[in-house]
Amino acid sequence: SSGINAEYGTVDTPINRVRAYLADKGWWDEVREKEFRSTTRVDILKAFKEAESTKLPNPLLMFDDAWDSLPIFLEDQKQELVEHLKKHPEHYPLDKCEDLK
Repeated sequence: SSGINAEYGTVDTPINRVRAYLADKGWWDEVREKEFRSTTRVDILKAFKEAESTKLPNPLLMFDDAWDSLPIFLEDQKQELVEHLKKHPEHYPLDKCEDLK
C-alpha cells in the first residue's frame, strides 16, 4: 500500500479504486499525481478562458432545428420567450449571445 492508497483510500469511489489499483501495480504514484494535477489545471483554465470568450448561442435558435415551419404552439412559446427576455433583461446576458433575430 502506497501513500496514494492511504491518502485516497478513506473514501470509496470508482476513481479512488482505480487510483489504488494503478498504484498497487506501480503504474501511478504521488509524483505522477502532482504532475497530472498541475498540467490538468493549466489545461482546464485555458479551456475556461476560451469558453468564456465564445459567444453564447442565440436562445431563439432552439425553435429552428426540428420543424420546417413552426407549429402554432411553438410560435406561441417563442413569442412568450421573447417577451420574457425583454421583461427580465437583468437575468439574461443577451449582449453575450450571438446576434438575435
